[in-house]
Amino acid sequence: MGLTEVVRHLPRIWREFRKLKRAIRQDPPSVAVLIDFPEIHFRLASELHRLGVPVVYFVSPQLWAWKKKRIRLVQKYIDKMLVIFPFEEPFYLEQGVEAEFVGHPLAELAPSSVSRAEFAAANGLHPEKTWIGLLPGSRPKEIRDLLPEILRAARQLAAQACEPAGFEFILPLAPTLNAAQRDEVRRLAEAHGAGLTLRLINDIGAKAQLAPPQVVPTPRSSTPAPRWWPAARPRWKRL
Repeated sequence: MGLTEVVRHLPRIWREFRKLKRAIRQDPPSVAVLIDFPEIHFRLASELHRLGVPVVYFVSPQLWAWKKKRIRLVQKYIDKMLVIFPFEEPFYLEQGVEAEFVGHPLAELAPSSVSRAEFAAANGLHPEKTWIGLLPGSRPKEIRDLLPEILRAARQLAAQACEPAGFEFILPLAPTLNAAQRDEVRRLAEAHGAGLTLRLINDIGAKAQLAPPQVVPTPRSSTPAPRWWPAARPRWKRL
C-alpha cells in the first residue's frame, strides 16, 4: 500500500514475475485466468497473448472510474472479462470487449442464523445500543496506519452522540492476523480508544451478521463456448 512500500518490494516482485514468465514459456497453459492486480496482470497478459494463450480476466480494474486509457490494453490482450458488477458488462461490450456479468460472491453469502441478542450476549454488547464497526483492514501496516485515526474519529463521534443509549464499537480481528499481530491491535486499541465501549471480536465470521467469505459457483451458461475457449478440457496447472 503506497509508493514507498511498493518500491521496497520491487526487486522480489520483478524476480518472481520473470520466473513466472519463464514457466509459462516452458509449459504454456490452455487458458489463463488472471484475477485483479492490473499493474502486474496487464504485463502478464501481454506475454500470454504473444504465446497464443487465451486470457480471461476476473474482477475488472475500475477503468470506468479512472485510467480509462487502459481499455486499449484490455482490447489488445484480454479475450474475455468476467465482471462482478452489472454495469461493467455493457461498459466493456461498448468498447468491443467480450464480457459477462457473473455476479458478486459477497451478494450470495448465506444469511447468518445468529440473532442480534445472541451476538450481544456472546460478545458483551448491549442489544439495544447502536453498534458501529471499525474496519481498519487486514494488513498489519494498514492497521497500524489507519486504526489510530479511526479510533480518534470514534472518540469524536461518541462525544457528540445524541442517543441516550450511546454507541458501542466493534473491532473485528481479521483471521489472517497471527497472535503477535492481534496483540498489536489490542495495544493500539488500548492506547487510542480510551473512553470508548470497544469490543474486539476474534471470530466475526462465526458470530456476527456476516458469514465467512466463500467461493460461490455460478450456473453454467447455455450459450456456446466462445471462439477462444479450448475444445479440450483446460490443463489447469500451478504456474
